[in-house]
Amino acid sequence: MKQKRKLKNKCRIVGHILDAQTKKKIPARVTVKAEGEIKTSEDSRIYEGNRFYAKGKFWIECSPGKTEIEISHGFDYIPIKKTIRAIAGKTIVLRFLLKKWIDMKALGWFCGDIHLHIHHNGISGLKKPPDPEFATLVCRAEGLDYAVEQGSIDSVQSSRDKFPHSIIQISEEEQYPLNGHYLKLKDVRVVTHPFGCIPAFHWMTAIKVYFDVVLGRYPQALDVFCYNKDAEQLIYFTLLNLGARISATASTDACLERREMGPVGRQRVYTHTSKFSYEEIIEGLKKGRNFVTDGPVFPIFTIDGAMAGETLIPESGRVHTAKIQIFALNRIKRVEIIRNGNVIKEFKPLVKQKHYTLRLKYEFRERNSCWYAVRAVDEQGRSALTNPVYFENPVREEKFKYCLMCCLGNFTSDLHLEKKFNLHIACAIGNGIIKKVFLFKDGIPRQEFPLSVNTGAKPARGSFNPYLFTHPAGFNPVYFEACYPLENPGYYHVQIETSGGTLLSQPFLYDTSVPNSYQITYLRTGDSTTSLEIRGWCEDIPLSEIGRNPDHICWFNKDRAWEIRANFSGVEHKLQQGTDLSAFFTEL
Repeated sequence: MKQKRKLKNKCRIVGHILDAQTKKKIPARVTVKAEGEIKTSEDSRIYEGNRFYAKGKFWIECSPGKTEIEISHGFDYIPIKKTIRAIAGKTIVLRFLLKKWIDMKALGWFCGDIHLHIHHNGISGLKKPPDPEFATLVCRAEGLDYAVEQGSIDSVQSSRDKFPHSIIQISEEEQYPLNGHYLKLKDVRVVTHPFGCIPAFHWMTAIKVYFDVVLGRYPQALDVFCYNKDAEQLIYFTLLNLGARISATASTDACLERREMGPVGRQRVYTHTSKFSYEEIIEGLKKGRNFVTDGPVFPIFTIDGAMAGETLIPESGRVHTAKIQIFALNRIKRVEIIRNGNVIKEFKPLVKQKHYTLRLKYEFRERNSCWYAVRAVDEQGRSALTNPVYFENPVREEKFKYCLMCCLGNFTSDLHLEKKFNLHIACAIGNGIIKKVFLFKDGIPRQEFPLSVNTGAKPARGSFNPYLFTHPAGFNPVYFEACYPLENPGYYHVQIETSGGTLLSQPFLYDTSVPNSYQITYLRTGDSTTSLEIRGWCEDIPLSEIGRNPDHICWFNKDRAWEIRANFSGVEHKLQQGTDLSAFFTEL
């Protein structure tokens, strides 16, 4: 702490943060609302909204007037908010006693943020760049048991050497053009921010996972709480309905060097293990023994004693019992039992008190292969979702599955912009084959793609050139991918003839009169009882400015609109944002 100095027109507030039970100092997040600018003991690392991290003691200097100070330490402790009157020339000393309302570790549940960065692209808004010691303080102050730094500082090995006593694990992320973004947790691969930059399809947005699931291969986990939890849950439910056994995880993708960064661990994954170690956490994630949450809402869910991630055999006539236990700091608004993506039972607890335990029971019969999960929502909109408990019939029905993607844009494989536009097409078929692939312009067939030979290749970096890839090439292919250069304006759509019927994309507009870079995306996937459709449009810089700034990355943030439609056993779900998409899509 700095030496006290003479105050003139400012008030100094000194805070001591203690655990209410042990009376020992505890690291915490501090957020200040005050008149005008403030100075703090952590001035070199203060985030937007006057948020900073303290090891147990801090000071602030502020103008006279109303001042609000909020102290928090993760989800297990009750946050403290104090409002005081700052007086010029005075020093005010405050004690903040943080009370633990629940001990999830004692119940065998350990929490983590599996995707954060200390440094990222060299963009920093802090006076003093973060280092391993500061990163560890932040994670401890947010109440995390562990966090995973995804390969953004130096090499992985040298990074490990910098964290000898830290709760932070070091790993590497993987990025693939037009495929998605993956995290590595030892031997577990996680699809991170699957919603990504929708409607922009590139390595920030999950794409490959849809095709993998249709083809019967998939990663072990997927972030269900990350950029947009409502959209990410629809994506997750779709993949589960298509037969994937994927654990739900959560992360923030927070970057500590960026001043506008949101808090680390604002959404996190809890995993149940017999003892705490990173290795045990990984094993728990593999088994699906976890839930995700973005607040102090903790659901524990079993069916006939089977935990999340486990499998039961449906028996005709048998009554199954689901038991739900909710630990909540704030009042619960509703608790939902979800079957195959649809809410089949909703509880609206009439509990008035806070930080309580809620116990519910639900009896039902089941004779089909399916999955059940529980979602709880509190009065502040924070929610939690459990991993599924599965029912699997020994006699499995092999359904025809499909995924079709079309993406029109002027981006390169490493997210830079160029003036030429390409149409990217991909299709996968499960339990069937692809017979023919056609490209239509203005309702007229323009191109039939050969399925007997592969030409060109998708680049890891740089511009896309025409290529065509099928697997297996020339003999009952189940996967097709192509890049087709566009020159003439008009409405384009793709038609795929398969053994299970005809797949059609919705026609989308390539407009050469548009002066800006832009992208139009379309994706549909499903089977006989499940479908998901994503449509979108987004704009970036004017075409005339391309090349002026070689570091420009195409995030397509100038303007955007998107729509997600899901159908689970006849029940419609829809999310959308932005302008009407009718200007970019038309009906067949």
